[in-house]
Amino acid sequence: MNMQNGRTRAMPDDETQVRKLRMLFTCPNVNEVEYAMYAVEYVEGMNGFYILEEFFKQMRALFGIKMPFEHLMEKDVWLDQAVVEKMSVPLKFVAAPFTLTDANSAAPVSQVTGRVKIIVTPEKGQNMFDSGFFARLRRKNQANTPGLLTIAGVDADRIDADGISVQVKGPDQRKKTFLLGDEKGPRLLERLTGSGQPRLDDHAFLMRASDEIRSKYAEYQISLKSDWDKGNKIKN
Repeated sequence: MNMQNGRTRAMPDDETQVRKLRMLFTCPNVNEVEYAMYAVEYVEGMNGFYILEEFFKQMRALFGIKMPFEHLMEKDVWLDQAVVEKMSVPLKFVAAPFTLTDANSAAPVSQVTGRVKIIVTPEKGQNMFDSGFFARLRRKNQANTPGLLTIAGVDADRIDADGISVQVKGPDQRKKTFLLGDEKGPRLLERLTGSGQPRLDDHAFLMRASDEIRSKYAEYQISLKSDWDKGNKIKN
């Protein structure tokens, strides 16, 4: 309703503050499958994962059933194709005072002590290091392939190699930050529609999500013995 003139109009779905988000939860009734899989729709920064969390909560409250879960992550190929945008290298034994002063007085307003880190970025005019740098960095950080990261003007024994964090961008333009040596790709994400394209209707969403989940079972060498594998589609 327009509060100035009292006129009303139907509001299109893409203008409403409430979004309908869909989720497919699957648990094939076969002995070979020891866990369920789920697909949660993600739209404009919102997802329906809270529904799944509430389901787990109610299963514990009503039936005493604990359902631990973990996210499927992108395969190593995501990391293999990622490029480094920034590195943060902490220094050992270096704690420096940082003082905030008032412009009208030399007396300090606040003083804290913080740890010093070196931020490594590409050269001016570039937004990432060369494509092979991250791969070489990962190989040299493995226990069976010793290597040493050196920074000009900094003694090697002052570099805290266990605390180096790396910000990378993957082939799908998603970014991830992690400690070097604990590299993990982002959560598995399958694009359903491109920007500006209409969303899939309920039936198309069910078909696409069920196909993706079925393929993930196959990757774990689980052959479903249900009608799913025989080509019958889920009916909504």
